[in-house]
Amino acid sequence: MLSLALRTVRTHPLTFAGAFTALSLGVALLTVMGLALASSLEAPARGPERFAAAPAVVKGADTFRVPTPDGDRTGELAHPRAVPDTTLATLRRLGTVVVDRSYPVRAAGGPGGLTGHPWSTAAFAPYEIESGRAPRADDEVVVSGDWVRPGEPVRTDHGTVRVVGTVGDLGFEHALFHTDARAAELSPAVLQLVVDADPAAVPEAVRGAAGVQVLTGDDRRFADAGPERDGEALTAMNALFGTAGGVSAFVSVFVVASTFAFAVERRRREFGLLRTAGATPGQLRRMVLLEALIVGVLASAAGCALGRPAAPLLASWAAEVGLAPGWFTIGDAVWPYHLAFWTGLLVALCGAAAASWRAG
Repeated sequence: MLSLALRTVRTHPLTFAGAFTALSLGVALLTVMGLALASSLEAPARGPERFAAAPAVVKGADTFRVPTPDGDRTGELAHPRAVPDTTLATLRRLGTVVVDRSYPVRAAGGPGGLTGHPWSTAAFAPYEIESGRAPRADDEVVVSGDWVRPGEPVRTDHGTVRVVGTVGDLGFEHALFHTDARAAELSPAVLQLVVDADPAAVPEAVRGAAGVQVLTGDDRRFADAGPERDGEALTAMNALFGTAGGVSAFVSVFVVASTFAFAVERRRREFGLLRTAGATPGQLRRMVLLEALIVGVLASAAGCALGRPAAPLLASWAAEVGLAPGWFTIGDAVWPYHLAFWTGLLVALCGAAAASWRAG
């Protein structure tokens, strides 16, 4: 029976071309979604961004504690508290203190999510001047990226400014730098600051200030905007790729089943001749299932091979349109290939099962 199934597949290539194409594309989709899902299960270790070169960052309280009968409960503040003036004065006696300020900026022709900072904080990323110079007046700014050139005026929601310099785009934000004095006018509260002093002495200086944190080493990433954004992005990607993979598998079952049913319907005369020659209904059913097994193995293997180069294209597209963060890439997980291959083979056999009864 197996030799007969092999000869049938070899002598009727057009009959099985539809099933092969449908199944291989379905398995390719499953492979792509599986690889994307496997790559989105864990975010890469992210280090400090804006304060990668800062010795220590002092951050105001961003959590609150409420006593309850079951113990103290903590929550996150919508707006962090400012660093107390007494703590700020103590830190200034230790060394140089650079106050960090962040505020949204809307600029005509500028990128979305543009964030303003004082120029003195640019050295902690570090940003370096690529063209032009640093700002010296209240109406002068430095921008990251190449969306505007030095010398051009830009209309913002804080007034019209003149771009006097540009810095490289480091990938984690779109930045606009005012002078320190102008930034203090736009964002007076001191929510966090950089202390250029012995990191071991800084915790002693902030002792007694409720909720004030000292961030050093990898903990400096918690001073960046949205330190938990990677986890939120992973949750969204898991839902997206998981749903897409489920829909792909669901659609593949019906497409493959319909394709095998059509192939059986076209071979009614062939099956009639076999029955006339003495073939039993069970033999015909087994022959159809063996044909599905042969096509399923070949199509599933082809689908896995097709899905591997397609997965990075999906990852780059998802990052480009904002569905995934810029760091998202396809990893080297193996289980998506096994899942896609055996699912495709099972789909082929299940899709041919109903058609085999009709053939018998």
